[in-house]
Amino acid sequence: MINIVAYSTLLHICCRALKWCVCMCVFMIVCLLVAVFQTGMVGYLESLTDPSYHSQILILTYPLIGNYGVPGNDRDEFGLLKWFESEKIHVAALIVSECTEEYSHWSACKSLHEWLVENNVPGIYGMDKDIFIKVLKIRNK
Repeated sequence: MINIVAYSTLLHICCRALKWCVCMCVFMIVCLLVAVFQTGMVGYLESLTDPSYHSQILILTYPLIGNYGVPGNDRDEFGLLKWFESEKIHVAALIVSECTEEYSHWSACKSLHEWLVENNVPGIYGMDKDIFIKVLKIRNK
């Protein structure tokens, strides 16, 4: 059973940032799934499609995500995807500090937001990672 009172600060902050396809059950799932942090400055495409993150909440710590968009499903001469680790997004949800829909890269076909919506992956931005870490600590007591 989830103690909603303990998570009220997180819910209040997240509700202000519901610009991606997100529903309240995502916040309940946060309490049940494993959250993993990725600290790289680049590589959000690879992280999202990495099978080792299957059914986990991915938290990207770099301040701005999405600025180079999402490329097409180009393949190399061996038939392998050029830009992704696998055929689909494996994470259960994505949490970032700030996300831009204005991408700028020669290979980009769509924004990160568009890609997440197409794949039914909830994303949250505008969230203070420190508060999220506190919530995770409360959950793990």
